[in-house]
Amino acid sequence: MPNLVHSLESVVRRKTTRYPLPTTHWRLRRPGFTLIELLVVITIIAILIGAATVSYSNAQKKGRDSKRKADLKTIQQALELYFQENKYYPGGPQWFGWCKPTSHDEFKGVLVPRYINKVPADPLYTGTSKDYYYDYGSSVYKLGAVLENTNDPEYGTYNYSGNCVGAGIPVPDPYNYQLTPP
Repeated sequence: MPNLVHSLESVVRRKTTRYPLPTTHWRLRRPGFTLIELLVVITIIAILIGAATVSYSNAQKKGRDSKRKADLKTIQQALELYFQENKYYPGGPQWFGWCKPTSHDEFKGVLVPRYINKVPADPLYTGTSKDYYYDYGSSVYKLGAVLENTNDPEYGTYNYSGNCVGAGIPVPDPYNYQLTPP
């Protein structure tokens, strides 16, 4: 019997004794990430943020350009209603060859409230020299806006900076979107 107890003790001793494992074993590695792993993850996150920012910025530009086009169509409809009743477009000798921002009081006084509830203003350039403009000349008009998206298929080069005055301020930049009578 003493041999049996002795053999059982040796079995138990073997099971509870820890043998040294190789240092490459995954249980012996310290928890956490290496510096290289962290740098790779941070680089990937930075690239994703950069791509998302550019995409978001382009989406904002396209959205503002869509609003500009819709606003000019609304103003154009009001001008056509005015023309149907009066047989000429708003303006006259005092406006001939001059550009007026659509936010100008004279322009508002002619169209609001009979033909349009409110004259829309540019979503970004309101009150600046890049606001929408109305250029009257004899029996035609030109409505213009500055689009931000240079890849827009309707993006043009309508440079009226030489003869347009917006609220007394020379217009420094060309308008690149224009509507004329249908």
